[in-house]
Amino acid sequence: MVAHTSSVPRAIRTGATLPPAEVALGTPAELRRGMTEPLLLIQTDDAPRAVPALAALEGLHDVSLFGRAVRVVVDDAALAPARIRAALATAGLACHAIDPIAPSLEDVFVSCVTRAGGAPVG
Repeated sequence: MVAHTSSVPRAIRTGATLPPAEVALGTPAELRRGMTEPLLLIQTDDAPRAVPALAALEGLHDVSLFGRAVRVVVDDAALAPARIRAALATAGLACHAIDPIAPSLEDVFVSCVTRAGGAPVG
């Protein structure tokens, strides 16, 4: 995959290619609007322990640390918070907040490549 992001914050248009085809092309704002998967930021008392507690939940994808919080891509932003709170409670962790967040361009490129079938192996 080639992601043209070196000057993305100032870019008029940017894109990602996954040989042999272009996966996404547009302005940064257009690309962000094109990402349909909701992103949530979860504030908990122990983010490193929260990651494995959430990673196994159906409907949550790309569970990762984001500073002292956890970021997740979810299938359904309306249903996910209750499931997240329950999983954290089962793991003995407090959930302080769950907030929707805007995708970064990295999120957009990962989403586009995933929809295109993933990055080539080898």
